[in-house]
Amino acid sequence: MEDIMNRVEDRLRKKHAVYKNLVEILEKESEILKSADPGELWRMSALKHDAAKKIEILRKEILGDLDTIAPEHGMIPGRFSSGKIVEFVSKEAADRIAPLCLDIEKLKKAVFDLSVTNVKFTEEYLQVIEQLVAVFADAASGSQGYRPSSNSANLSGAIFRARV
Repeated sequence: MEDIMNRVEDRLRKKHAVYKNLVEILEKESEILKSADPGELWRMSALKHDAAKKIEILRKEILGDLDTIAPEHGMIPGRFSSGKIVEFVSKEAADRIAPLCLDIEKLKKAVFDLSVTNVKFTEEYLQVIEQLVAVFADAASGSQGYRPSSNSANLSGAIFRARV
């Protein structure tokens, strides 16, 4: 039983490291989005994909260990919670892994927050591009400035919100 708990703890530490790495990847992605480097964006996308695969593998391995320790745990890969593990292990084991599980939950929140920020930035950046295209289209058609009915008028201010 102790061997299995040591494996669970080791896997949680690996999971923690992967989430920490994922936070770093998302922070780097944020910088890359600002520099608009498509090659680096593809690289970050691949790193995020690899991290997600590692997390999924660790999740399945931990669930396999829990099946042995506490078959009544009721968790499945899609509804897995690191924090819930402490409910199914001895008090000694729970005391050891609870801080780690709490850190994992904090990192998961950081990953979510960074993802939302990056998506929001990307959407604003695309609005800027759309606004610039509309301005160029207006210039090519002989129109000068913004027309109230044009897309560029609806997007005014987007270029100033985006950090380009």
